[in-house]
Amino acid sequence: MFTRDRYIFQTMVSLKKFAMNTVTQFKQRFGSIKTIFFLFVFILTVSTQISAQTRPVQDVRRVIVTTSYVVENGQQKDLNYAVEQQIYDSLNRMHTEIEFDLKDHFPHNYKWHSYNRMERIRTLVFRNEKMTQVLEFSYKNNLVNQEVVKTVQTNDTSILYILNFTYNSSGNPTKVIAKNTQGKEVYSVSSKFDAKGHELSRKVKTKANVCPQDSILGLSSKPVYNTAGLLAADISKTSFANKKSQVIEVRYTYDNKKNLTGITKLDEKGKQISREERTYHSKIEGRIMQIKYFGANNVLIKSIAKRYEIYPVNNIYSRTIED
Repeated sequence: MFTRDRYIFQTMVSLKKFAMNTVTQFKQRFGSIKTIFFLFVFILTVSTQISAQTRPVQDVRRVIVTTSYVVENGQQKDLNYAVEQQIYDSLNRMHTEIEFDLKDHFPHNYKWHSYNRMERIRTLVFRNEKMTQVLEFSYKNNLVNQEVVKTVQTNDTSILYILNFTYNSSGNPTKVIAKNTQGKEVYSVSSKFDAKGHELSRKVKTKANVCPQDSILGLSSKPVYNTAGLLAADISKTSFANKKSQVIEVRYTYDNKKNLTGITKLDEKGKQISREERTYHSKIEGRIMQIKYFGANNVLIKSIAKRYEIYPVNNIYSRTIED
């Protein structure tokens, strides 16, 4: 049995793997002093959170790094920064998600996931390096049948609401009922799906001014499929808690491997709202390598790339970039 300090030390060693890789990028751009400072503060921040929460040791086997390129006047530059990291263990369970701030490049926001075998049972959400939310999940027939949403404030953790899920035979959530700690219903969501699992309608009933976190109160969708059975277009109308509504047409394009390569959003007058271009790995099926985002005027506004890393069990300081 490890002592608490031993847990903290081993978790720190595991987390140092992806910290060192992020630092490699910073070293090339900011010089050694800022690199060392970044590493020191990063590890200090994480170690403080681990000490406070006594998080068990985490295995680091795979890391997916999302980098964002600098875009100026619609042109992608060579300079790029890590903006997200997803960290997986040897069972391919994602136990850590990290967001890096675009301005200071520090990991102020992150999530910790805990599992019972392959089922995720708990998520701790941190914003500005402070825990703000706890999500707890229970399962029935391999599907989440209940989610407890807790809010965290200084010296206090309280239940916001408890979600109970009902599914159809295809595993799509057709009913969600939210209740407070007294067992009273605060809102309910009813959804209908087509045979392909696409949501056709959603109706939300609210009580006591409580609504779902996405603020959606109603949705109707008309999907169109191509001859290969893939979603080619969808016209949806969505109403929100602020009494606003939105009609959007989304068009989808695919490559000959059925990978989704393009997403174009149009307003109700047919004018472009946004567009995405996706590029995939030439050998590994379905693996996204880059996504480019374009605005209403079809000018590039954002470009991200994915890097997939493997860490050998016997050498925590070594990594392999999956080609």
